[in-house]
Amino acid sequence: MSIVDNTGKEVIHLVRPLRCDECCFPCCLQEMEIQSPPGTTIGYIEQQWTIIYPEFNIMDADKNVILKIKGPCWTCSCCNDVKFEVTSADGSESVGKITKQWSGFLKEAFTDADNFGISC
Repeated sequence: MSIVDNTGKEVIHLVRPLRCDECCFPCCLQEMEIQSPPGTTIGYIEQQWTIIYPEFNIMDADKNVILKIKGPCWTCSCCNDVKFEVTSADGSESVGKITKQWSGFLKEAFTDADNFGISC
């Protein structure tokens, strides 16, 4: 996936291999490489194996964990936002939130488009 600026120039490139989306298979966890400028890796996001709550590590280019994202047990919701907590690397301090915002029944049911908000 590419993220472009107002002029259409690619500024961030996200590389995400195809993986199984089931928590029952810890060998197939989600991961993504972040490049900026494209071709220069600046970090990674890796899913951690948990049974109930989704958890992701945000890492720098050397794969050192710098932040964690912890989600709710149920990551989809009808008519409500879904909140993910962003914490320090050791999980002791909350540093922000990522919110998957409810977009309305039709958009949620018939598209794969999502809206997210980020707050400190």
